[in-house]
Amino acid sequence: MSSSQASLRSSNPILLVIPSVGAARDGDFVVLDQKLLTGWTFFASHWPGRTRFLFREIDPKELTFGKRCRAQDLPGDIEFVRAIENIPDASLSAASVILGAGDSFDSFELAKRARRLGTPLCYVIEYTLATRLRIEAERPRSLVRKARTMVWLIGQERRRRAAFRAAAALQANGVPAADAYRNTTKDLLTYFDTRLFRAMAATDDEIHARIAHLGQEGPLRLAFTGRLEPLKGAHHLIPVARHLLDLGVDFRLDVYGSGSLQTGMEKELEGDARLRNHVTIHKPIDFTTELVPLLRSSVDLFVCCHIQGDPSCTYSETLGCGVPIVGYDNEAWRGMLRGADLGWSVKLGDSRALAAKIASLEGDRASIAAAMWRARDFGRDHCFEEVFETRIRHLEALAAAAVDRATRDGNNRPVAELV
Repeated sequence: MSSSQASLRSSNPILLVIPSVGAARDGDFVVLDQKLLTGWTFFASHWPGRTRFLFREIDPKELTFGKRCRAQDLPGDIEFVRAIENIPDASLSAASVILGAGDSFDSFELAKRARRLGTPLCYVIEYTLATRLRIEAERPRSLVRKARTMVWLIGQERRRRAAFRAAAALQANGVPAADAYRNTTKDLLTYFDTRLFRAMAATDDEIHARIAHLGQEGPLRLAFTGRLEPLKGAHHLIPVARHLLDLGVDFRLDVYGSGSLQTGMEKELEGDARLRNHVTIHKPIDFTTELVPLLRSSVDLFVCCHIQGDPSCTYSETLGCGVPIVGYDNEAWRGMLRGADLGWSVKLGDSRALAAKIASLEGDRASIAAAMWRARDFGRDHCFEEVFETRIRHLEALAAAAVDRATRDGNNRPVAELV
């Protein structure tokens, strides 16, 4: 540990997080996104000081997966503002380091303010401009409205890049974001977001059991989990299944999720007895208690029809369960395959090619079995604890570097006053 890190830790440093998702007040309670609360709890237990989360105040109905908590039961301090621009300088200057949402369009001025106040700011980024434009292109809106929004997005991208250049560092979720914004910062950390804790990864015995099942030449067990929406490619699942049947593949495809495409997909199954014998749409199930055990024990391949290239948690979580992925060549999956042999990809949007790849794997089950080990090892090495620990140490280094700079500049104030 460097002397600056030791000084930082002894000063009870403050990590200020300004997330993209808001929070709500409900009487004596606050309502927070469940996934965010899990991350906050880990931050608080591993950061060498205090944590403070600063939220935009929103309506509780806007939080699909909200959890009600008493403020005194939260893992750190909480602060509400109506808008990012209303954050007082005192809140920013009191922090040792700030973690801001680079995907939010109202956070770009934070970089200049933080620099003026001498507080290091690290942005988090997930979406690239290409992904934002693709999302807009898929929306059911008029061409005129789409064009206007796309022009606006391109204009905002210039502001985003300027903010990243002014910030101290950048944490990029996924390879596409890292590649897109690498030249905007001198300090880049790439990570893969996940909800999978190390203890939740597939065990050796579970993988051996699934490999034994593969050797019995029963139906290939396929799965898709997530929102049944166009950008997730859910409308490609039924065509993929039809192509598999045409190719003579014996399989089971279990789909877990809900969304705007669900009714249409269910109607397709109702009208096709051949499909009904092979495809089942299930209601969403709890991630920890139901989905993870199911993936670890009963799935051979994950069928990923994602059209957009956002860094979905689905990738690392599925891999950690020991399930290889066969999917479309979107930016996110292509980036992961560039670094490790975790599955297979085909041309984006080509359901026939995806079915053909699954059919070839059905005839080469040894390749699936070998990929199960590589998938599990990747997911376990990039588990929740590992990802958050790496991100926290990165933020701590930024805060310690600020202490070093202050010392070199001849500022002899106590560290506690600096942070």
